[in-house]
Amino acid sequence: VNQRVRQALNTEQVFTVTNTHNGFYHDWKAYPPKLPPRKPGEVRLLTLSAWYPHKNLDIIPGIAEELKGDRDRSYTFVLTLPEKDFEQHFAGHPNAASILNIGPVKPRECPSLYQECDIMFLPTLAECFSASYPEAMVMERPIATTDLGFARSICGEAALFFPPRNARAAARQIERLAADPALQEELIRKGRERLQAFDTPPQRAEKYLGICRKLAEGTLQPALVRG
Repeated sequence: VNQRVRQALNTEQVFTVTNTHNGFYHDWKAYPPKLPPRKPGEVRLLTLSAWYPHKNLDIIPGIAEELKGDRDRSYTFVLTLPEKDFEQHFAGHPNAASILNIGPVKPRECPSLYQECDIMFLPTLAECFSASYPEAMVMERPIATTDLGFARSICGEAALFFPPRNARAAARQIERLAADPALQEELIRKGRERLQAFDTPPQRAEKYLGICRKLAEGTLQPALVRG
């Protein structure tokens, strides 16, 4: 993204500030549960997102259909959409029973919601740097996401990947992850290691302030892309 913006604006003064999780993920508190009591064998997949076409959330019913063949587990996709978006895109679908929409969640309540779920699932098709990746890592939740360059560059070996728009392949990776506690622990461990490559929230803030100082001093032209 940085290189493309440089080309589009014909300037070298484009600076990427690494995205990361919010600071309160290090000092979070448990809120009252937002999800109903867990059913036996239930696996919960969390996607913290509004409705955007590039998030590719409309693949979820197809994945839910593929997962019906797993006789050992049931799967619940937990979404945080405004009710009108959920009604428009999912209500009435044959696999809507596998999708639980709890509505938008306040940022400080998100860590507690991660604790209620098992896997962070992100079928997105285009990102610069989704904060969901480091959030899942710091909350020690394994990641299943699309096999695209941005996801691999952020997650490294800390995620299971599936081809974009391929519901069957996504379901197989989800089943594989749900059935293998050792693999879950491996991804969580690699996620903790991967976090060291990202800026901390204070470091991110300092980088923004540093760019602002240089802009105020007149040593930079105002071209900035956030990572």
